[in-house]
Amino acid sequence: MKKSIKKSSRRKWVVGGVAFFGSIALLTTGFATWVVGVNESSDDGEVTIGVDAVDNKSVIFTVDVDGNDNKIKLAEKEAITGQPIVNTDFSETEGVSDADFTFNLTNFYIEIGSASLN
Repeated sequence: MKKSIKKSSRRKWVVGGVAFFGSIALLTTGFATWVVGVNESSDDGEVTIGVDAVDNKSVIFTVDVDGNDNKIKLAEKEAITGQPIVNTDFSETEGVSDADFTFNLTNFYIEIGSASLN
């Protein structure tokens, strides 16, 4: 009989503690809502955003390659012996790759932001 009294007493304390904590949480939330509501007297529905210390420091490179020369091959003129790991195109010469380090550009633009040179 004594054990059941101790368990019910402990259960009452736990339920009472949870109820007390819940009531304090509701009370503080309600108070915070009231404080915010009292201080906000009107609202026009518009949002004002201020940005401070923004500089345009961008640099944009734009390159147009000639439409007739639209393939660039980066390779060395060297004979490949054995089985190559990467597939390559070969010229008429047996096992020698054509090196092409030249290409034609039609337009080359550089756009610099107003604050990038400061």
